[in-house]
Amino acid sequence: MDLQDELRRHDSRDSTGSVLLCGTGQFESEMLRRALQRASFRVVYAHDVDAAVLAVLGGTVDAVIVGDSMAPAPRVALIRWIRGSEGIERTPIVFLAEKGDPASAVRAYDAGVDMVVEKPVDVDLLGRKLGAVIRRAGPRRRAGGA
Repeated sequence: MDLQDELRRHDSRDSTGSVLLCGTGQFESEMLRRALQRASFRVVYAHDVDAAVLAVLGGTVDAVIVGDSMAPAPRVALIRWIRGSEGIERTPIVFLAEKGDPASAVRAYDAGVDMVVEKPVDVDLLGRKLGAVIRRAGPRRRAGGA
C-alpha cells in the first residue's frame, strides 16, 4: 500500500485529526503513532522529505510533527515550504527537540514551527496540544488554495 492509499484509508470523520510524523526514529515513531491513535488521531509516517511533501499535498494532513532525526537543512526546507505554500501555510507544525538543545528549538521557530516539544515527550499532553492547534488552524485546505 502506498502513502496516498494509507492517507485515504485513514481519512475518517470520527477522528481528532490527521497527523503526519516525519524525521522521527523508528521506535519514536511507533510510540507516538500508538499513543496518538489511542487519542483518536489518524497517523501517517513519512520516511523522508519527499514523502512528507506528498502527504501534505494530498490534503489529508491536519498537522505535521517533525522530529530531530531529520537533518537540519531538509527539516528547515520542509517547514519553510509548508509556510510558503498557498492553502497549507496554516498547517500546524510541531518540532520534537532534544531536551537542553535551545539552538535547535530556535532554528525551528525561525523556520516557522508553531510549537517545540522537548523529549521525552508526554504523549497525552502532546495529543491535547495537537488538538488545540488543529482547532485553531481551522478547516483543512489543499495546496494551491483548493
